[in-house]
Order: sequence, then structure tokens, then C-alpha cells
Amino acid sequence: MIDTRRNARLDEGASVWNSALHISAERWEQLQREHAGFLRLKQVVELTGKSKSQIYANGRAGTFPMWILIGPNSTAWRAADVFAWIESRPYACEAA
Repeated sequence: MIDTRRNARLDEGASVWNSALHISAERWEQLQREHAGFLRLKQVVELTGKSKSQIYANGRAGTFPMWILIGPNSTAWRAADVFAWIESRPYACEAA
């Protein structure tokens, strides 16, 4: 059985979440400068409001940035990817 918590494989038919499809190239470069480095799972949960299982499931589905292995038993997310995902979300008031 594959340990899916650390297995960074996409679900069949899914594609990797791509920030370029959701924010401008200039904004992406700015986010990379402002948010260099990595975020651990606890920080991603706090920033996004998603549960741990949702974060991993959405990463595998291609609807959230994919985690990366930073050690044999450690995963993290690129900070710029997470902030780009947050900025790409529509505001609740816009749907009303």
C-alpha cells in the first residue's frame, strides 16, 4: 500500500495546479520575491482554512499547489504557490 500522505503523485487525469493560469506574471514574480521559502502543513492549514486531508486530496487532484519533499519524512509547500492560490480564489461577495 502506498503512503499517500508523502506520495506526491497526482490523481489519474489531474494536472498540476499552475499559478500562471490564475494570476498575472508580474504578480507571480512579486509573490516569489515577497514569499520566498517554504510553508509547513500547519501554516498552510492556518492560511487556507482547509483541513489537512483536503490539502493533500486537492494537491493530488491538481486544484491546490502540490507539496514537495524537503527531507525523508518532511513535506512543505512553496510559500509563493500557496499565496498565489489564495489570491486566485473568488471572493464570496463577488458571487452574490
